Order: sequence, then structure tokens, then C-alpha cells
Amino acid sequence: MLDAADPTPRHAIYRALHPLLRSLSPAQRAAALAQLQAWAGVDATARPTHRALQPGEVAALAVGGLVEVGAHTVNHPVLAALPPAVQRAEIVESQARLSALTGRPVTSFSYPYGAPGDYTAETVALVREAGFTCACANFAGRVEPGVDPFALPRFIVRDWDFATFASMLEAWFGD
Repeated sequence: MLDAADPTPRHAIYRALHPLLRSLSPAQRAAALAQLQAWAGVDATARPTHRALQPGEVAALAVGGLVEVGAHTVNHPVLAALPPAVQRAEIVESQARLSALTGRPVTSFSYPYGAPGDYTAETVALVREAGFTCACANFAGRVEPGVDPFALPRFIVRDWDFATFASMLEAWFGD
């Protein structure tokens, strides 16, 4: 969970804008972000420490066998807000792109945002139909027998120091 305190005004602005932007369609979101960037006088280039992986970097991760590359849609929309045909296109296209990039089948999926209201039973059916074997949601929990493989819980790991990470592992798994 994010810390409720905003360490900087930038964080406060981000937290105010995020709920508004995430509910927009990809085209509406891009237009709103372009307007914000123009207003702020900045370009869309990410900081080197915050950029997305390049295609070659994704392919290299898949080769090693330690990392599974899974699909997450093309435009990171709230799937529940989209018609089924658009959801299907987001799901299937992301899978096809990653399969072509890695040269391997992509069989796992992660719902953008991943809260229970961000995807629906119809979304789950579309993910199954696309040939995925599992899908991760975004709510805390352990994967135990009987857990729906298309609504796998997970614990979110942040950029913590060792002591905090160890403490969180103990809280999650230290029965």
C-alpha cells in the first residue's frame, strides 16, 4: 500500500490526477497527458531511472528462464470500463506482441490496476479464451490450493530497504 503522506507536492498532484486519468480511454488519457505536459512545459521523455523496458531488454529477460514475461494489455486501461470487443483486442494484442518479441508462448496475464472492480467475470472469460493459464489481480493474499488461477492474489513489493522488505515477508508468510 502506498504511504498516505505525500512527501512532495509532486506526489500530491500525482495522487490527485491518477484516479481521474486511469478511468479515461487510452486516447483520452493520451490527450489529457499531452495537455498537462504542454501546460507544464515538459516533454514526454521519461527519466532514465523510470523508463519502460526496451523490446530487446524484454526479450533478454525471457531468455534467461528466471523471469516469466506475462501480458498486461497494450494501453493499460481499466478493462471493466471497456466493451468486450475492446477488452479482447487489448488482451490478445498484448499477448501476440509479447509472444513475437520473446519467441515463446505468453501464458500469464495481469489485470491493469487489478482491483476487483477493474475487471469483470467477462474479462476473466476473455483472458481464458485467449489461452492464458492464469491471471494476477492486485489484492493481497497467498496463492493456496483452491485459489482461482484467474484471480491470483499477490503482495505488492515496493522499493524498500532490506529491513523493511524482511519485515514485510515476515508479516505475509511468518505463520
